[in-house]
Amino acid sequence: MKNDKNPTEDSDVTHDLDTMSYEPDHQTSHDDETLALPDDETPDPTKKDSSPAQSKKQSRFKETEKIGQGGMSTIIKVYDTQLKRYNANKIIRPKYRENNCILKRFVYEAQVTAQLEHPNIIPIHDYIDNKEELSIHMRLIEGENLSQILKNYGENRLSYITENLNVLHKILDAMGFAHSHGVVHRDLKPANIMVGKFGEVYVMDWGIVRNFEVPGLTDTDSIVKVPPELESFFQNETGVIGTPTYMPPEQANGHIDKIDARTDIFAIGALLYFMLTGHSPYAGNKSFEYAKKHLIQKPSSFEYIPKELLRIAMKAMSYKQDNRYQSAAEMQQAINGYLNGQVITSIGYKSGDIIFKEGDVGLSAYFIKKGKCLVYTNNGSKRKILRKMCPGELFGELAVISKKPRTASVEALSDVTLLEINNKTLKSGLGSNQWIGILLNSLVNRFLEAEEKNNFSS
Repeated sequence: MKNDKNPTEDSDVTHDLDTMSYEPDHQTSHDDETLALPDDETPDPTKKDSSPAQSKKQSRFKETEKIGQGGMSTIIKVYDTQLKRYNANKIIRPKYRENNCILKRFVYEAQVTAQLEHPNIIPIHDYIDNKEELSIHMRLIEGENLSQILKNYGENRLSYITENLNVLHKILDAMGFAHSHGVVHRDLKPANIMVGKFGEVYVMDWGIVRNFEVPGLTDTDSIVKVPPELESFFQNETGVIGTPTYMPPEQANGHIDKIDARTDIFAIGALLYFMLTGHSPYAGNKSFEYAKKHLIQKPSSFEYIPKELLRIAMKAMSYKQDNRYQSAAEMQQAINGYLNGQVITSIGYKSGDIIFKEGDVGLSAYFIKKGKCLVYTNNGSKRKILRKMCPGELFGELAVISKKPRTASVEALSDVTLLEINNKTLKSGLGSNQWIGILLNSLVNRFLEAEEKNNFSS
């Protein structure tokens, strides 16, 4: 329902962070906790009686240690005595064993995750339901969750932006697959992303998934179906569930009918925002209220954050769903554009065009994306050819660090496409707070000092 008192209902929040920021209050330990819906008092039709076969299967697994604790479940490392391997066993905590709402979701989590077979979605090995155990057996991931990884990076997080974007790319792969089958995760956050020792990325904890309508998707196309006994449960869902610090406004305001793929796109934008800024969009003990009003926290520092990546994050976190990326693939394309240098201005020249002349004062360097160029100097009326350049070569690079006149002229030998690189582009891409930026600045200063000495001596 529209709230006339909320100005963001009628217009999308601008990408100027100053107009939609707040000063965060004290960070609490509850920021990343998943909100749970109230208990459902109706009998659970999915609950089954124990059987000898299931009891026998239970004895096959030997518990070794607790490796995780969530709000509603515990993760135990177990040893499979038959297959001789370790698994992760997700067990409902005892105090929730009589909560029908949670039990129904637990069953559906197992069913959905098992059906979503994808390299970046945690594989499910088994589901056990008997008197001794109610659990989901899944692959044991040797690694860390994204929250731990980003915490370890600390102030050096931007030095690892390429690695983080690779992780984000795999998350988008997983979610694009899930969305294509009409499933939305609703609880994407760093703690629910596992990164293995060899770079494997898994989207975890599908406990509050929801189906949504995908245009053109038929029952034959969809591999994920809601069991008949759970249909009314999901149709009658009300309230708010999820993690406020990464939650889009439609989810925070309980608009269940508006939940779709773009709900997850918002959360992925929030993940990118965290990678860039070191904090979630809504931090502090009022994060739920901030999420409902779409009050995104202002980054503590803009100077070294790649601006194009920040724009991608902000677009993904737009208030209006229509203004976000409409699919995981569309957001991937934007990130790939950044990684491939497509955010740099592209300029075209015709064969015979002079790109710049000897003696011109320039501010930009140029990367040849397509075509060939000729470098030469003029000695009176005579032209001296210095070299020919092909795609992949860079020229005019001194202009990025020095405003001195060009030492040669460059002409297009064919139709060419150049990428223009200036000092602003360089700072945005590197960030002088990163080691590579510091090294580059140091080398540049040494070069300029040496050049001044040589000029003075001559």
